[in-house]
Amino acid sequence: MKRQRRIGLAAAIATAMCVSASQAAMTVLDDFSADSSNKYAGKLTYGSGTATYARNAENQFEPTLSGEESPQYVWYWNEGQKLRVGESVSLIFQINTSGYSPLAGISLCTNPATAHYNNGTVYDFYIQWREDRSRYEGWAKDRGPITGIGTQTGMSTIIVTRVSPTLFAWSVQGGGLTVNDSYTNAALADVEALYFGITTYRSGGSGPPAKFDDLSYGTLPRYVIRHVGQANPTNESPAWTLYPPWGSGSWTLEGGSETTPSGTYDYWKIATTSAGAYYMAPWTAHYLHRNWVMEFKVRVPVSESTIHNACVCIMDGLDAWTLAFRTDGTEGVYYWPPGGDFPYPGALLKAMDVKSDYHTYKMAMRQGATDDDDVVDVYIDGVLVTNLTRTAVHDYPAFNGMDFVVWGDNTGHTGSSSDMRFNYVKFESEPPPPSGTVIMIR
Repeated sequence: MKRQRRIGLAAAIATAMCVSASQAAMTVLDDFSADSSNKYAGKLTYGSGTATYARNAENQFEPTLSGEESPQYVWYWNEGQKLRVGESVSLIFQINTSGYSPLAGISLCTNPATAHYNNGTVYDFYIQWREDRSRYEGWAKDRGPITGIGTQTGMSTIIVTRVSPTLFAWSVQGGGLTVNDSYTNAALADVEALYFGITTYRSGGSGPPAKFDDLSYGTLPRYVIRHVGQANPTNESPAWTLYPPWGSGSWTLEGGSETTPSGTYDYWKIATTSAGAYYMAPWTAHYLHRNWVMEFKVRVPVSESTIHNACVCIMDGLDAWTLAFRTDGTEGVYYWPPGGDFPYPGALLKAMDVKSDYHTYKMAMRQGATDDDDVVDVYIDGVLVTNLTRTAVHDYPAFNGMDFVVWGDNTGHTGSSSDMRFNYVKFESEPPPPSGTVIMIR
């Protein structure tokens, strides 16, 4: 369902801007270097039992829970900061995996005094160790389990961002865990600010379920992720995630260099036959409901049957903004219009030679006051060729709660071939104003 108001009423926008203005980035609220128990409002939100605030020898928060009826306890921050649109809260944590299905994460609520699962006012984002299943799981309210997230080997960081009144992006990175997910709750559309806190749980006994450090709050800095030249995208920093090829076909993933009529270019090659392989940017769900730019330089010798055989696509939980290439039929640049059946042949955006040389393509999001006002400007070699609105592109609700920035072959097994050679790729949230300087990467 589309968000009717991205950032609430005008008053809510102004309030969020005022709160965030003094915070250029995330600010550590509590590093647990001293007793800070007076800064929290403790609340039992599930089961029965007791909780004891405690710090360990490493100046980390390591509370003890006691009770045979599965207590879940939250320490809500009580120093004035609350989560509004455009703001984030983060926490460093490590779960003690000795037993009792311990969990650790971040909890939101409308009122700590009444927060309890029985009245539906608690919204949790957490990681849980399930000893009965020998795995770590990610959970959000009414969504879970998220499996295949890795094994925690050290301290991890969880970040929750309120990207609209009703949409929350959350991620877990580091320490062996990877989660990128989102959560929507229409009931929070008119809630201007939410209390946030540290949540933890154990299914019985007495002991510390987890340890925590650096509770932080504020506005996430601008996000930039790049691929350049022959570098393996999975080795770049930040690293792109390779989604392994599907089907029984073949694929090639390798760096190289070649000379075309316009010059010599380093590239990363993605070539598949009856298979697929693409690279995805981590953490991007936090940034897709701001202005953003996706720019890339590519030559596409082969792309058949479907626009997803060679594409760059941003799926923001509402729609799919896709620039794609086909060399069969009418050669050129395509996009993904509403409707259509798999394998999505797409709609022609511009007929042109995409095979013999490299061209620079750019999608630039201009956020409107509402979703219907959003516009993506499309440029080819620096020239504006069209403006795409949400009604012009394919509706694509968050897939399994996730939003994506991907490039490569996203088809899976369709019995067709592709060969694309990316000289560079860059996704940037809230890009700075143009400076007039153009940097060419060759």
